[in-house]
Amino acid sequence: MLFPEDRPFGIRLCGSNLVIDVSGACDDIGTNIIVWHQKLGDNANQRWIYENNKLRSLKSGLILSAPQLEYYAKAEQQHDTGMKGQSYKYV
Repeated sequence: MLFPEDRPFGIRLCGSNLVIDVSGACDDIGTNIIVWHQKLGDNANQRWIYENNKLRSLKSGLILSAPQLEYYAKAEQQHDTGMKGQSYKYV
């Protein structure tokens, strides 16, 4: 299955109830992206939109970014800068 391109979606870790989450449901640039328990309501910070190889937060409109392309790099949300750490594909 590929990322849906026509609707928001969540990204869950297999075998768990944990999802990719914008920490604290914050809209600020640089906010950490974390793994958190899935919320059934009020969960826009856990929903993503796939467009042009980018994962955009439904809540903030910012892009899931890995500013440093290295092991253990922290992910955060940023404006779309076109950097490599902002492009994703389903594999």
